[in-house]
Formats: sequence, structure tokens, C-alpha cells
Amino acid sequence: MRLPAVAIAAAFACGIVLGLHPAVVRNASSHILLFSFFIFTGALVLTGIILVRIGRVFLASVASTLSWVLLGFLGVCIAEQPRGADHVIS
Repeated sequence: MRLPAVAIAAAFACGIVLGLHPAVVRNASSHILLFSFFIFTGALVLTGIILVRIGRVFLASVASTLSWVLLGFLGVCIAEQPRGADHVIS
């Protein structure tokens, strides 16, 4: 029971590491990049659900792993968004 949790955490951590790459950080504020990765993550989740329903468990696990990587990537990109001028921290 612990092995799937470790795999999910590792995939999420890999997405975080990919999101912290300097080439990605420069483009992290791109709304097109964020929107396209949200759409792609949703498509991977739906693909995984459909693949489980038809009995393709290995392909569903690959789709799930990729979606966790993209969720980690998106988490970093959202965290790197510039704050608005009215959010002054004192």
C-alpha cells in the first residue's frame, strides 16, 4: 500500500524539479503555458480513467504518473507568478 504513495510523491517531486529549471522559470508567468498544461493534465486524468475502464491498467498508470508530474510542474509555475501591486507584505 505504501509503494503507490511513494511513486506519486516521486512523480510530483520530479514535476517540481522540472518546474524549477531556469528555462521554465523565465516562462512561468505565461498564461498560455499554464492554461495548456491545465488542459493537458485534465486530458491525462480522463485518459487514465478511460484506460482503467477498458482494462489497460499499465497505460492508465503511465497517464496517472504523467499527470502527477504535470501537477507538480503547475504548482511551481503558479507559485512563481508575480504578485499584484496591492498585495504588499509588511
